[in-house]
Amino acid sequence: MIITSDSIEYNYSIKNIQVKTKLNECEDVVWKVQVNCIGSMPFQHTIEEYQDFVDEETNVKRPEKVLISKDRLSVEIFYESILDVDGVSSSGFTSFSDLTEEQVLEWCFNSEPQKKTLIEQKIQKFLLRDKDRIENPQRSEVETMTPPWMS
Repeated sequence: MIITSDSIEYNYSIKNIQVKTKLNECEDVVWKVQVNCIGSMPFQHTIEEYQDFVDEETNVKRPEKVLISKDRLSVEIFYESILDVDGVSSSGFTSFSDLTEEQVLEWCFNSEPQKKTLIEQKIQKFLLRDKDRIENPQRSEVETMTPPWMS
C-alpha cells in the first residue's frame, strides 16, 4: 500500500502475521502483524562509494572509489501492530485464506493510528537528516579529541 504525503512516499507491506489458532468459534485470528514501511523522497545526488574490483593482470582485488548517482533517498522501518481481537465472532469474520494485505494494513492503521503517524514522522525526520548530511557533509563530521586537561 502506497501513501503519499507532501513529497514523501510511504510504501507499507506486511512481513509476517501471528494468529491465534482458535478464538471463540473462529480459527486463525490475526492478532499481531509485523509492518514494514519504506519512506522515500525525490532527491538528486551523487555519492562516493568504494567497490571492490579485481585487477585482470594480477588477479588482486582492490577497492576503488566510484561515483553513484541517485534520484531518491529512502528509509526503512519495521514495527509491530497488535490488533484488538476481543469480541471476535463468526459474524463478519474473514477467513485467513481470504485476507488481503490491504485489509490487514487497514486493520493495523485503524487499531493504532498514532503508531502510523509516529512512524511517518520518524521517517520524515530521518530523510531530512540524511538529505542535510549529503548537502552539508561538514555538519556531520566527527572528531575524537583529548580533553585539554589531559594533554
